[in-house]
Amino acid sequence: MLNDFCDYSKANGFDVDKHSHIIMGGKEKNTTKPFIVSTWQSLTKQTVEWNNKHQVAIIDECHLAKGTEIQSLLGKCHEAEYRVGMTGSLDNSTTNEMIIRGMLGDVKRVSATKDLMDSGHLTPIQIKSIILDYSPETKDGCKNFDYKTEISFLCQNEKRNRFMRNLALSLDKNTLLLYNLVEKHGKVLYEMIKEKAGADRPVYFVHGGVDLDDREKILKKIESHDNAIVIASLGVFSTGISINRLHNVIFASPTKSVVLPPVHQLYIGEKISADFVTILDLANPFLDNLTDFWFDKSGAKLRLTKNREFVKLDEAAAKHLVSTIFTEF
Repeated sequence: MLNDFCDYSKANGFDVDKHSHIIMGGKEKNTTKPFIVSTWQSLTKQTVEWNNKHQVAIIDECHLAKGTEIQSLLGKCHEAEYRVGMTGSLDNSTTNEMIIRGMLGDVKRVSATKDLMDSGHLTPIQIKSIILDYSPETKDGCKNFDYKTEISFLCQNEKRNRFMRNLALSLDKNTLLLYNLVEKHGKVLYEMIKEKAGADRPVYFVHGGVDLDDREKILKKIESHDNAIVIASLGVFSTGISINRLHNVIFASPTKSVVLPPVHQLYIGEKISADFVTILDLANPFLDNLTDFWFDKSGAKLRLTKNREFVKLDEAAAKHLVSTIFTEF
């Protein structure tokens, strides 16, 4: 975030280093600088007295503020006259919205993602649903699976993983492949793709255990490449990540969540370097407990939610929505 502030401040000459202090694991928490950037985890043990020094509290990705730790943190900011929360990811839960409103105030929509696309601040997207059709025997064997068993089936399915490897390697330009489980899925996909990619195609593996500085270095490297592949966990790369040269996104893992991942945030940049970003969603219509990110169970209809207006580029980009059936891959 501070790196982004440095980029933005080129326009007005604001000295970020002089006025800003960052707090995270191992960093000093006391400073005389007026502007503090921190993870909420680093501040949960701070006292009311420490928090009362702040007159303004700004929460990025405030949809996560329903967590008890963040509620407790904001509750200690007695002197914060101004409280601002920002997000592109409010879900449809009335309860969650009420909690956020109680801590931060009424919800005000400043801009819709489609407006940012129309104004040239975001790269437009095209979405493709890839429906993987399994054998009748496989489908019958999955009928009584619960959620965890379905996830294990997808992560351990060699044919599906091989298909994703081949898909990632077949795409031109920079590609991001998003997964949920590090050891069971992400590491497996990374090793499969790395083995076949060859020396001329860089492949990176990112998860929560990768140091923050190393993640920043990887992001910078991506922007210098034309054909990099990044295998990254959704927990790390689904919010607040800025990549200027991203062309393809593959969703390797489905979800139970009704909140679609804010992938549009992944390609915010000063300069748009692609006509559009292609999102590839692997649909699993025969699994009862899982929901594909962008499409309903048939793979033929977009899942629209009230806070996902950018998907309503339907009319302008309907020609881009493609369902492709691969039988017995």
